[in-house]
Amino acid sequence: MPKYVKVVSFSCVHVPHDDKAARKWLVQTIRDERPDYVVHHGDALEADAASRWPSEQDHHLIDEYSAADDYFAEIDDAKGDATGVFCEGNHDDNILARHRISPKLRDLCDYRKHIPRLAAWKRGADYEYNRDRGVFRLGQVSFMHGYETSESGMAAQAITMGNPFGLCVWGHTHRPQPVTQVFRGQAPLPYWWMDVGCMCNMDNDYMKRKRQWRWGQACAIINLNPSAGTAKSPRMSPHWDADLRIFRMYEPDLYQRKASA
Repeated sequence: MPKYVKVVSFSCVHVPHDDKAARKWLVQTIRDERPDYVVHHGDALEADAASRWPSEQDHHLIDEYSAADDYFAEIDDAKGDATGVFCEGNHDDNILARHRISPKLRDLCDYRKHIPRLAAWKRGADYEYNRDRGVFRLGQVSFMHGYETSESGMAAQAITMGNPFGLCVWGHTHRPQPVTQVFRGQAPLPYWWMDVGCMCNMDNDYMKRKRQWRWGQACAIINLNPSAGTAKSPRMSPHWDADLRIFRMYEPDLYQRKASA
């Protein structure tokens, strides 16, 4: 029998706006699951200093780096010898992106130089919509931060960035979604995806005028065969299973209220 490995993955911490209760739950989940890999899907940082929009935040970029280092240290302590993998998110990438921070200061602000704990984590993927550089793969499972936000966009993302019989796992939307198969019309396609939600504080001023009801704090528990291939043989099948663990939703009783309305 092939040797399967276990992965715990999570996303969108946005320090210093991480949720402390969700953080405690995630750390305990990692301890309990004893995974072989822990994958961070990115947006470790809020990167407020690199935002194009006016900000009323009173913290500095160096404060974010210190908070992120503490977060990685706590995950390191929980995961033990498991391999840590970091996939860059759009907020992390903003710090090094053009027209965000002055090019004369950009190299000085590089977050990779200011979060010591991150140095021990494998660089899984850059924030680039690219099948090679933008994805970390283990067997048939593809890990990334995510780019699309609509249902149709995420289905296309699973096909574009994933492989036949594979699973794509991402965050970005802050909306947890269990394993979902891609369909074209009524025809099922051999592609699956899931969204691990977020680990940040879900009560944000900037979301008061936007639809936030599907936001949730969650993580993925994935068992996979790292040596499984992605051949297009009709006898091929998925060599993985995945479970979405939800800590809490922004509006946990929404569906019940809609059903009784």
